[in-house]
Amino acid sequence: MAHAPSDVLAVHLLQREMGVAHPLPVVPLFETRADLERSASVVDRLLSTPWFHARTGGRMEVMIGYSDSAKDAGRLTAAWGLYTAQEALTAVCKRHGVRLVLFHGRGGTVGRGGGPIYEAITSLPPGSVNGALRVTEQGEVIQSKFGMPGIALRTLELYTTATLRATLTPGPVPEPAFREEMGRLSADALAAYRGTTGDGERFLPYFYSVTPVNELPLLNIGSRPARRSAGKSRDRELARDSVGLRVDPEPQHAACVAGSGRGPVRRRRPRRMPLLQEMAQRWTFFRSTLDLVEMVLAKADSGVAARYEALLVPPELASLGDDLRARMERTRVLVLRVLGRTDLLENNPVLRRSIAVRNPYVDPLNLLQAELLRRAQGACRPGAPAGSPGHDQRRGGGVCAAPADSLPGKRQRRTRQRHTRQRRTRQRRTRRGCQARSAKPPRTRNLPIESRGLGVAEAGPAGSATSSNPRIFHGARTWATCSLVR
Repeated sequence: MAHAPSDVLAVHLLQREMGVAHPLPVVPLFETRADLERSASVVDRLLSTPWFHARTGGRMEVMIGYSDSAKDAGRLTAAWGLYTAQEALTAVCKRHGVRLVLFHGRGGTVGRGGGPIYEAITSLPPGSVNGALRVTEQGEVIQSKFGMPGIALRTLELYTTATLRATLTPGPVPEPAFREEMGRLSADALAAYRGTTGDGERFLPYFYSVTPVNELPLLNIGSRPARRSAGKSRDRELARDSVGLRVDPEPQHAACVAGSGRGPVRRRRPRRMPLLQEMAQRWTFFRSTLDLVEMVLAKADSGVAARYEALLVPPELASLGDDLRARMERTRVLVLRVLGRTDLLENNPVLRRSIAVRNPYVDPLNLLQAELLRRAQGACRPGAPAGSPGHDQRRGGGVCAAPADSLPGKRQRRTRQRHTRQRRTRQRRTRRGCQARSAKPPRTRNLPIESRGLGVAEAGPAGSATSSNPRIFHGARTWATCSLVR
């Protein structure tokens, strides 16, 4: 990342010293909240240098990151920081007579800058697109957006249409009252977010307990290291990809995102509600931000989160999960009031139906994952001596509180019994198998019907059977007479 002008000039110097015949363009990256705040001054100093100004050729590309900014300051504060940084960069480049091309480093999830393409582009600051745009599409969303020719064409149409609209008919400049209120919300959201994630004595143990963050590195499917540096901290852990984390910080920190977690926001809420509702109606950026929060709230399930906590979280950390779920519920009520709706996603029935159809398939997977995590982590409590059966070095040691059914000896014995039953079943079916009885092609083989109390069938000529129960073929555990055509 570019923290100062020297970070950009050093790359140009390196290319010159290495004798690069055709130097590559150097694109500064601003991603953290502090870097975004000083991005305009860095670019201003660079363009004030005659050599660098001539090197740009009248066109400069600047990359802004969404993942680290959201991890550093929370989703709402990061969104406002990105918006103001783009405004400042656009003004600086316009003053120096250089065309600015913004490179948006978005991820797949909302916490990493993901979301609907069209709304994301059309809600950018006026004048920041100017006919050109670059966007990253990362691994987990490439298949969903470009995996089939029709879908890829549709994605490119969305990008093209949104870029043309943002260039030809940009949105209005936000009013001073809107900017002032957004600054207050951003400050309150930052305090709430860091107040929660900055509590190292509670948040990190809770995070390690309730998510498979320690198990994911064992899969070897990620595009980056499990940790960027040694040790454990909030910044390192929240920088990881959240793919596979059903109870991740993003949904439960929606309260921090919406700025409803602390006293100052609650005190201003009654008399500020008309202004917030007006902002949602007239300001595309604010409305699209709330739409993303609404989508996250619709996908989050406090019941599933409570199940994870009941199985995995030590009792002394349970209050943190209760507080997060209470904030999430308050955020849901406030978002609906600001948007003037009675239920989540009521204006997006397609997405609402998609979530409703998906949940019955995802919920069993969550239950399985929670139980497997309980077995893998040992449901440990602090205090077990090193080397004891309940000691877990990853979690600082603990006394295993898992029931006897999950102990290794019991589990191995049940596994052997299951394998024995499966082997005997295969042997029994092999003995009952029949050879082909017809010499004419196609050759067929008859398998007898095992009625399991639903009826009795007799194997007859190829493709026929007689049964005392006409519904025998619909039995859940019935072997029907079948013809295998080779």
